[in-house]
Amino acid sequence: MALTNLKQGLVGIATEMGEQLVEDHPNRFDGYFILASAAKETSDFGVGLKMAVKALERCPSEEAELYRLAIMHATMCGDNDAAEHWLEQMGKQSSKMETLHQNPGIVEELLARYLERNSRFDEALPLIDAARAKGTSTWVCDMVKGRCLHGLKRIGEAVEVLTRLKDASNGPADERAQGAFSLAKLYDKQGDYDLAWQAAQDGHAVMNVKYRPSNLDAVVKADTEGFTPASLKMWQRPSTPGSEAIMICAMARSGTSLMEQILSMHSKVHPAGEAGASLTLHRRMQTLLDSYHPFPTCFIDMTQPEADRLQQMYFDIVRPDDPTKTHTTDKALGLFHRIGLLAILLPGAPLIDLRRHPLDNLLSCHLTQLVVAGHSYASNLEHLAHYWQTQNRVIAWGKEAFDLNWLEVSYEQLTHDQDTWTRRLVEHCGLEWEDACLNFHTSKRRVATISYDQVTKKMYTSSVERWRNYEKHLQPLIKALGRDLDEYDPGI
Repeated sequence: MALTNLKQGLVGIATEMGEQLVEDHPNRFDGYFILASAAKETSDFGVGLKMAVKALERCPSEEAELYRLAIMHATMCGDNDAAEHWLEQMGKQSSKMETLHQNPGIVEELLARYLERNSRFDEALPLIDAARAKGTSTWVCDMVKGRCLHGLKRIGEAVEVLTRLKDASNGPADERAQGAFSLAKLYDKQGDYDLAWQAAQDGHAVMNVKYRPSNLDAVVKADTEGFTPASLKMWQRPSTPGSEAIMICAMARSGTSLMEQILSMHSKVHPAGEAGASLTLHRRMQTLLDSYHPFPTCFIDMTQPEADRLQQMYFDIVRPDDPTKTHTTDKALGLFHRIGLLAILLPGAPLIDLRRHPLDNLLSCHLTQLVVAGHSYASNLEHLAHYWQTQNRVIAWGKEAFDLNWLEVSYEQLTHDQDTWTRRLVEHCGLEWEDACLNFHTSKRRVATISYDQVTKKMYTSSVERWRNYEKHLQPLIKALGRDLDEYDPGI
């Protein structure tokens, strides 16, 4: 049933079933496999890697799919040691993998993806060609090859491959859209801004997603309305603060990967990325508390020991198995409408309100493949404005409603005065200063987001006022933002 729900796109229901399987049968692989598969759909790669490894430990006979999940999650969450370990293990079983897996070129494909992700383009190209020869999807091969050619600055060849992918009428929509957005990125770097804009519009047309602002309004209302002064006085809290959880509350494409990369250079910080821990707790809170009341009113039934248990559930998801890492970053998108949950279960946690000029921020959302990852609001300029304005409104409410430990930072401040703002970040998180935090670009870690090729460079300011290259295309966004646009203060 869980697998059926996953195939139908019902990821939340499948995840709940996987969690129940793990609870009922902790020594079987099934539940861990479901959770690893669901984590792929929600881009929760750190959790997905943990679940895939647990499944492999319990059922080596299923290694064909589990190796794929472990390697994919490790590659996407930047854990190169884990990725290389499982690539080596998979290589020892390559003949069996080719026989068992529906994709006979799976070994070459996964290794090529890993190498491309780590900018080893020359090594990845022959492997992705070998995967194609064995029968791996043409669309997957074109995507990886196009990125490699781009990385090698073989621009003409990259354009040819990615255009073929974008225009393939019989190809999967998400692969064709990714080809279009990769073309947009390529054209943007070349300074061909009209071509970049058109390529992005082609990607959005292929996806053809629908976004209803009223749905977000209803979610925000349900997640915030019950946090009244009277209820906050009644509800229990954990016996210890959640100060080891560093919450980066921000819009997509606002600099969260950069900020997490800076903090991850600290010897005591583990980067959990876009962890799904708060979403898991939020979705299951009523069930976990065995309450008749919906969220957040269900907190009335929470005892203090239950509050401790739920806080521990959060840390069990986001913390690594390394005892030297005392703090963890969490930059999950959508944290803004779970501020109340964080205030109850992680009191004392440092929160970072990261902002970026709205035109730069929302342009970046529109030109990249966010929509392929399920962010439907990114396909329309007016909807982007609505999402941005809603997030700002809810964060302002959270600052007023709760006694939380906020630090406001603008992307512009961080990039223009790296030393000052890095020191403020480290201090805000309750950590001792370490010089390594100024050298984030030297990290061997590879981030799991669209920004993965940007945080390996030294701090730069060229993304500031990038919107001016597209000003003629952005008039609907400028109009929708209205006064909010004039009121944004970058602080520089």
